Amino acid sequence: MKIDGIKVVDAKRELHITVTPMDAKRGATKDASSCAAARACLREGHCTQARVHLGRTYLLVNGKWVRYHTPASIRSEIIAFDRGAQFDAGDYTLRPMGQSSLLGAGGRGSNTGRNRPKHKQKMRKPYHFVSGVRARPHANVRG
Repeated sequence: MKIDGIKVVDAKRELHITVTPMDAKRGATKDASSCAAARACLREGHCTQARVHLGRTYLLVNGKWVRYHTPASIRSEIIAFDRGAQFDAGDYTLRPMGQSSLLGAGGRGSNTGRNRPKHKQKMRKPYHFVSGVRARPHANVRG
């Protein structure tokens, strides 16, 4: 997986960030590279670029994008922030991806049909996409 031609790797350990009121004040809505959480990562020197999305956070460290799971607390703040509310300052923890979500672990779309059940499956409910927030990262990501 690559972003803008740069390799993406999974994070190995947690990363603690502190979003200050100034980060929140200067952050830009609907912009994964300029939101309060991204500004905090840059200000604290964790990376040279940051992209904080609803589900994933990418930090450019030593020429590679390091991928983290965006915690529910930041996700909630992003949704509120992108819709015009204030991003709450505070301490947040970015965690590595879970085992089933690691790059190359398979996941959705990896089933080739060999182990598909023979019985009729129930129709899944449509997935709810949150509106009024930043664009999904998949538009810029090439696998």
